[in-house]
Amino acid sequence: MEFEKGFDVLVCGAGVAGVAAALETARSGLKTALVEKTILTGGLATTGLVNIYLPLCDGNGTQVTFGIAEELLHLSLKYGPGDVPVEWRQGRNVEEPKRYRVAFSPASFVLALDEALVEAGVDLWLDTLACAPVMKGDRVVGVEVENKSGRGVLYGQCVIDGTGDADVAFRSGAECAEMDNWVSIWILEASLAKARKAVEQRNGVPLLGREALGAYNTGQHAPAKSRKWLGTKGKEV
Repeated sequence: MEFEKGFDVLVCGAGVAGVAAALETARSGLKTALVEKTILTGGLATTGLVNIYLPLCDGNGTQVTFGIAEELLHLSLKYGPGDVPVEWRQGRNVEEPKRYRVAFSPASFVLALDEALVEAGVDLWLDTLACAPVMKGDRVVGVEVENKSGRGVLYGQCVIDGTGDADVAFRSGAECAEMDNWVSIWILEASLAKARKAVEQRNGVPLLGREALGAYNTGQHAPAKSRKWLGTKGKEV
């Protein structure tokens, strides 16, 4: 091994869930490392361009999710464009069932997440693959990683799997279940008309429009003879 380092907490996967875990543990005074295979934090919200922060309310005007989930919603808008719906800006429940959700710029969200992680003192390991768990009996005590420096081991008193596919848990022998799904595409849609509108309004929100193509998770709109995929094999991905 080219290197070895130890931490109180080792988080694998810097999607929104992994970032939340790393922020909470680092702010609690624990020495925390966050491993991410890409060069960007945020996971599907940023590299996947899934640029809508899902509702923190129940759809009937009552907020039901708080804490770091709400903090990250605000971080997604920190560098704009966009804002929290006016009905929710005072942190109160609303009479009309307008959802407490926002659309955001993925690039701006990356900047805000990086800033929050650095301020919290999280040790960031970007462009680093979590290759295999290091076991002590039936307990995960670390992860073999690989990056430009070569292959090494990061140890953690607590290892958190935020990979999205339970990669660390699965490779440690934990019982997992595979779920299939239909292929669909989520794209950001822009046009000259939207660009002109953004310039006129001096606001980039018109450029955050999304378009979903392909099948819904129910199979509706699935192309003829298409099939479901697991997404847990390299060739499928």
